[in-house]
Amino acid sequence: EHSACREGVAMVDMSFMSKFLVQGPEAGDFLNSLSTADVDGPVDTITYTQWLDGRGMMQADLTVTKLDASTFMVVATDTQHRHVLTHMLSRLPSDARCEVTDVTGSQAYLNLQGPKSRELLQALTKADLSDESFPFRASKEIDVGYAKVRCTRITYVGELGYELYVPAEQAVHVFDRLMEEGQKHGL
Repeated sequence: EHSACREGVAMVDMSFMSKFLVQGPEAGDFLNSLSTADVDGPVDTITYTQWLDGRGMMQADLTVTKLDASTFMVVATDTQHRHVLTHMLSRLPSDARCEVTDVTGSQAYLNLQGPKSRELLQALTKADLSDESFPFRASKEIDVGYAKVRCTRITYVGELGYELYVPAEQAVHVFDRLMEEGQKHGL
C-alpha cells in the first residue's frame, strides 16, 4: 500500500469517516467561529482546520468544504463523530440561521491517492482534472460512470490524491468502475 501511494495509485474506503452538512445563511459565520482557519472562502474549496475549546485546547482536527454560499460539509474521523457533533450543537446559538445534519450514512467516501490517481480518475470522467482546471483544494461535482460524486483534490500522503464522496446507493457502481479501470493503472 505504501509503495502504491508513493509510486502508483491506491484506493482506501474511508466511508467510516464522520460527515456533516451545515446549511443556512449563517453557516459560514458559525463554522468560522469554531475554526482556527477561515473556512468561509471561495465556493468549491476544502480547508483543513482545527477546532479549539475556550481554553485553546484542541477539540477536533477536520476538514470543511464550502459547497455553495450557504452549505458546508464537515468531515472528521469516526472516533470523533459524537464529539464533533456535540461540539457543533453545543455552540450553535438557539437563534442561529443554520442547521447541522449528520449525513455519514448517506455517503460513501473513497480515497484515491498516488501519482497515477489522476490518470485513473480521468479515464472515468468527462471533468477536466488538470492542474489548471482542478487545482489543489478544489472540490467539484463530477461524473463517474452513472454517478455524480463530490470530488475533492486533497492528499494526506504527500502525493496527488482525491476524495470521492458518493451517494450510498451508487457506491458499489463507483467502486466497481474504479476497480475495473484501476487494473489498467496498477491499482
